[in-house]
Amino acid sequence: MVFPSMTPIKLNVGGHNFETTVGTLKGSTRLAEMAREAEELLIDRKHEAIFIDRDPRYFPDILKYLREGKLRFSACGREIEGIREDAEYYGIEALAEKLRIEEAHRGPFFVGERVIKGFNVKVYGDSCCYDVTFGNWPEVFHVLGNMLRLETERKGGGEK
Repeated sequence: MVFPSMTPIKLNVGGHNFETTVGTLKGSTRLAEMAREAEELLIDRKHEAIFIDRDPRYFPDILKYLREGKLRFSACGREIEGIREDAEYYGIEALAEKLRIEEAHRGPFFVGERVIKGFNVKVYGDSCCYDVTFGNWPEVFHVLGNMLRLETERKGGGEK
């Protein structure tokens, strides 16, 4: 028996309950397989939850991506890494790849939740742009002048 894609299914991820549809899970190889196995075992998916022994922290993000094909996340590297690890675990390769790219191209401006201080390497004549190094990163970043001035103005000081 094959359940229609709009059939409700309950999931218990690390003790937290989630409800979705069979069709939503088709975007994940591991979750879709769990749904198929539950069907073969004749588990009543409307009333019994499939238990997944995993941290539920990022599961709402995983479901949002499966439902809508998009995801919002903050600049925090731990959040991106956590969602990527879950995407890999659940077999959602498209999301995992997007997050690997995000991790690879994320600049050194944020580490965790704090901003790394920068040092001016070169100031262009009209102060429209600066070449700046950040922290221990060897790369030089070309930054718009108003981005640096905003931090200076916030502190009530002049040019750095």
